[in-house]
Amino acid sequence: MALVARAIEDQSLWPVDADVLHAAGIDAMIQTVDHGWTRWVPASGARRLSEHITGTAHGTGMVVEQRDRTCVVRRVTYDSPAWRAGVRAADRIIQIDGKAIAAGADVPEGLLDGSLKENVVLTISREDQQLNVTVKPGKYMIESVMGLRRDATGHWTYVLDAESHYAYLRIAEFTDRTDEELGKVLRQMPHARGVVIDLRGNPGGPLPVAVTVTDRFQTTGDIVYVASRDEVHAHSAAGQRTYWADRPV
Repeated sequence: MALVARAIEDQSLWPVDADVLHAAGIDAMIQTVDHGWTRWVPASGARRLSEHITGTAHGTGMVVEQRDRTCVVRRVTYDSPAWRAGVRAADRIIQIDGKAIAAGADVPEGLLDGSLKENVVLTISREDQQLNVTVKPGKYMIESVMGLRRDATGHWTYVLDAESHYAYLRIAEFTDRTDEELGKVLRQMPHARGVVIDLRGNPGGPLPVAVTVTDRFQTTGDIVYVASRDEVHAHSAAGQRTYWADRPV
């Protein structure tokens, strides 16, 4: 592949980007043997992948959608820099660093996806209020275990039905911190009669974490089989950490 890329670079009528050539070559090789489970992550996506695995991120912690002359905050991660600054979901951003958002204007990509690296002063509109907040990007934890709704203090509530005492958990993604988060949540509701675990939209994560989480609810038997070219390995329930063996999940 290197020889072909070099020949194209040397003989092409127009200048070519070597990185683009190499990326195209890798994509073509993966597509040739693709069985649906192989993914190549370029350098540009390495930061997002690392955040997904470790459960930690650096940025503002909010996701923003641009709409005409305003930007609407779609999501704010709890205890992230944006959350601590006072930004909340559904807030409308009408000014950035004192400048109004013009129709069709380009909003910094880092503001939209939360990867902003510099401090920014936002003027936001919330119901009948107009507030100025300074968001200072920094490190924060990504929540993977969530509840039904947040209370007035910003913490999750997990009670699905107060009369039947059923709980609700949503595991948004599996990260290195998911099992620890889940353990803390389960210890908060020892009297729950059962729990609903919502995995909709979960993109996955490290396999050992998913196995460990499942082991909290399964006492015996195999959790998952992993098949390689040479062998099939089974991950089985240890049955020593099960919290809900006698309750429906």
